[in-house]
Amino acid sequence: MRDPTARCLPVVAVALAIFLQGFLDWDFHEAPAKPDIQAQVKHCPVNPNLPVEKLVFVVIDAWRFDFLSQRTEMTWMRGELEANRADAFDMAVYSPTVTMPRIKALTTGDIPSFWSILLNFGGSGGSGSDSWIRAAREAGKKIIFYGDDTWLSLYGSELTRSEGVVSFFVKDYTEVDNNVTRQIGNEFAEQQFADWDVLILHYLGLDHIGHSLGGSSGMIGKKLAEMDAIISDIAGRLEKQTGKYALLVVGDHGMTEAGGHGGSSVSETHVPLFVKIGGVADVQEGLQKAYASIDQVDVADFASLLLGIRPISTSIGVPIHYLLNSRNLKTSTIGAWLTSAEKLIARLASTKYEDAQLHACARLFEKLSEQCQDLKPDDERICGRALRDAQSHLIRNSSSLDLTSLCLSLTMSAMVSLYLAGFLWRTAGGSRKLATFCGVSALHFLSYFASSLVEEEHDIWYFLLGSLLVVECLSRVRAPSPSRSIYELAPTFLIFVVHRANVALYSENRRRNLETNGTYPPAFTTDPEVFGTILKHLPAFLPSIFPVLIFIGSFARQPNFRDASVLIAAALSIFANSELTDWMPYIWALALLVTLFKRDSLGMLIWAVSLCHPGEAAACLGCYYIGKSLKSAPHVLSVAIPAAFFYMGNSNSIASIDIATGYAGMAEYQPLLVGAQILLHCYAGVIALLVGFSGGSSVGHWPLLPSLLFTRTTSLTGSLISLLVFRQHLFVWSVFAPKILYECTHFMVFVVMYAFARFLNK
Repeated sequence: MRDPTARCLPVVAVALAIFLQGFLDWDFHEAPAKPDIQAQVKHCPVNPNLPVEKLVFVVIDAWRFDFLSQRTEMTWMRGELEANRADAFDMAVYSPTVTMPRIKALTTGDIPSFWSILLNFGGSGGSGSDSWIRAAREAGKKIIFYGDDTWLSLYGSELTRSEGVVSFFVKDYTEVDNNVTRQIGNEFAEQQFADWDVLILHYLGLDHIGHSLGGSSGMIGKKLAEMDAIISDIAGRLEKQTGKYALLVVGDHGMTEAGGHGGSSVSETHVPLFVKIGGVADVQEGLQKAYASIDQVDVADFASLLLGIRPISTSIGVPIHYLLNSRNLKTSTIGAWLTSAEKLIARLASTKYEDAQLHACARLFEKLSEQCQDLKPDDERICGRALRDAQSHLIRNSSSLDLTSLCLSLTMSAMVSLYLAGFLWRTAGGSRKLATFCGVSALHFLSYFASSLVEEEHDIWYFLLGSLLVVECLSRVRAPSPSRSIYELAPTFLIFVVHRANVALYSENRRRNLETNGTYPPAFTTDPEVFGTILKHLPAFLPSIFPVLIFIGSFARQPNFRDASVLIAAALSIFANSELTDWMPYIWALALLVTLFKRDSLGMLIWAVSLCHPGEAAACLGCYYIGKSLKSAPHVLSVAIPAAFFYMGNSNSIASIDIATGYAGMAEYQPLLVGAQILLHCYAGVIALLVGFSGGSSVGHWPLLPSLLFTRTTSLTGSLISLLVFRQHLFVWSVFAPKILYECTHFMVFVVMYAFARFLNK
């Protein structure tokens, strides 16, 4: 019977295209503020402290909240806070915690669509939404920028002078910041100082350290001290050259202990806002206000207030009332409250949200603005809460779901799944393998309807693979075979051992165990006394030792070129990991030669393994051995492939992607090659499994490719159904939406591997 894989792939691709076309809503909601609000407060007295003459806006990429609140390296900033000369806030940010959406939130005061995460890697060609950058430019302000070139793709036309640095070359965490800092002296020189009103600096070094060395690296403390010294220098220059200034230092997002970001953990979604306003004393010193909570979208309106420019039409920000009160900025700021209330009411008009208190507060603000009076403390507390509630509702519903596109793509995906199910029944109906395969697929499908199971999907696949291996052992024990010996059961038993060892490699780095340091000691690759380190950390090394020893034992019994090549590549990755990156161009050439002349997927595996850390290389050996051993049980491969993906420390959170591996062997940013290496590293375990399997014998009558595609389409269908069912769920954008992105990537990788296999005539 003809293989339906080639016919089904275009249908699934079209389904995904329809889904993405309906959900890639890049623009913010446009909800212009009432045009008469500014006029209503124009006759009121002007606050002598506003507007400021100079605004310096500093973004420290991946500046996590506890880097300021708990660590001690930022001595100057902490000293300013303790002396009540500055203020700091615990600022909440929202998923996806990557740079471009967070810059948009800081400048527009709105929450971008979740799907704008895809633009973070490809630029956007400009922002079509209103922002305080645009408003400042319209008011004749001169804006200077240095730092992350993402700003240039968003606001390049609004800037008077600018110089960008490449944001994705994460191996560089020194020059990327030095290139920003060297401009400070130029801009504060006497002849240049009068030529700008707003200076924006975006530092990337801290983020790059996280990606390259991890969130617990010793370099984190050094970089924080460096940033503290730079902020101190800027404040000193401002104090000396003008008394009327504002210095805002913000984080765009945080980072995990592993150094990644993109997810919704506390360490990724809480960042500091440091505010120092020149010449403004604290008039409420007795108020306990340390690290009060605000939202990232509040910054945009605050920046426009400081500059004395028009309100931002897209903003859903709420006034930071402590600053308005304690820093003597309160006079005439009733207009800020009125503007915020009117914009929130306008945005809520299209929703079912109704709040009588919000409308009552808006009427109160309007009355007070006519009389040029400020809010009383009780009214401020009540109305502040009403505005926050309205803001929270809009944030939770910031990304809309196109139900038409979702239902159409869901229908197409489900139809392909049913078609493949019918094909599997016709070709393998009644067999024990099909019954087992269907049972596993059904159990996994049900797991999509619990957010915790989606977050911990690796546990599902680990359990299913372990259970299948036990079933295989039992079936062989019970099978009638007079010549059966213990050696017939050995391969399945050893697969189980390798499986458990691979599971243990990254078990302590999972979401529920983030407080631990992991099971693989990093000293293994840096300590000159390697064997002493192994003995000292022997329990931690056991998960890596088992796959290596089992692979070596298998190779000793039946030595061959493929196994020898994989073993050498893994050995180099384990024992010479830091030096291997210098040899990457030769590894690329070797992979290409093996692919073209031997027409073997071994070249891709050698490349992937060379990108792995030592523990991951050991896991790849284990995956290769599992693949070789599954030639008599091909139906297990559909379960082993997802397990192999999670063996490498991957998860359904974007934060688990190791971006640093993409830059191995590169001296400059090359987007296509970087993207290819990141994908190769993520799927190294899957590649090892498939290469090992492809070296085995025939799969008999089992329809391998249709069964693998069936697993992908049922996973996609389950993800789409869960997104539809839980579209009002609290975790829809932090759990279910990222899972859809991963399913799209899994399918894309499946198509590439299918085409590659066809090229090799496998």
